[in-house]
Amino acid sequence: MDNKVELSAFYSETDFVILDDPPIIMRVGERHDGVRLLLQSFAVDTAVFLSGVNPVAVCSSEDERIDRQMQLLSLVEEERLNYFIAMAEHPLSGWTQQSYFVLGVNKSQAADWAATFQQRAYIWIPPSGIPELILKD
Repeated sequence: MDNKVELSAFYSETDFVILDDPPIIMRVGERHDGVRLLLQSFAVDTAVFLSGVNPVAVCSSEDERIDRQMQLLSLVEEERLNYFIAMAEHPLSGWTQQSYFVLGVNKSQAADWAATFQQRAYIWIPPSGIPELILKD
């Protein structure tokens, strides 16, 4: 996907799954009561759904993906933030991407982490609890 229109359309069709019990499936722009309750239960207003893998849409080896996810997890743990393991899944193409749903991260920090891991996009959860797609230039 070379342009923002294609990328935006792709992400609007993607399920963003928080691997809780039961799993919470978010969609961009759609309110989900489970997401709002999750934010409330951890006494936070915001969250981010972010991956460390697949930098600038370049596929990497399994070892590289694991290493990048561990680097992202280290940043999350350094900040002592609560998180859930998560998965992005595009049902039509079969594409999946390991991710984290990080609670209580601020928008600036989320953008910094996305830049650090060369992500073209991430999902921001504002106080409204409605997931927003953030596309990087």
